[in-house]
Amino acid sequence: MKEYCLDVFEIDLSLKLQQYKHEDIGRQVEIYERKKEENPGVYKVAIIWANEMKAQLGKSKDSYLESLTVQVFRIDNVFLVGFPSEIFTMIGTIIRESLPGFNVLALGNANSTMRYVPTRDDIEKQGYAGLLSCLLYLRLPLEPGEGERMAKMVAEYIR
Repeated sequence: MKEYCLDVFEIDLSLKLQQYKHEDIGRQVEIYERKKEENPGVYKVAIIWANEMKAQLGKSKDSYLESLTVQVFRIDNVFLVGFPSEIFTMIGTIIRESLPGFNVLALGNANSTMRYVPTRDDIEKQGYAGLLSCLLYLRLPLEPGEGERMAKMVAEYIR
């Protein structure tokens, strides 16, 4: 009879957020205000987002950090890695490539959905996941590279 290794653990992490000031938030609203004729719904969401972000700024010393918990289940050579967010495929690929000999399944929306965690390029080009979805989730955008950094931290912790 073969014996299997079973393990369950959590990894607590913090992601760095872009350090928007009140003026930066206002500029984002202005962008969507100029486009409100073609998409009034996005403009309304931008106003709600701006009010929430301005209210949150300065409430704590960690206004520009976002905490999350990644859950990991190991069954022999298989790791199920659960993120409380929607993640880009590349995040799972980084973890998988860092753990040769193991099968890694990166699972998004595990137990909650707090935001998208995109890759550097989507954040830099202000793509849907990198910027627009932040308005919907009422979050500040991540610093470019935070998704990749998160993947490397998770892989290192699992190792």
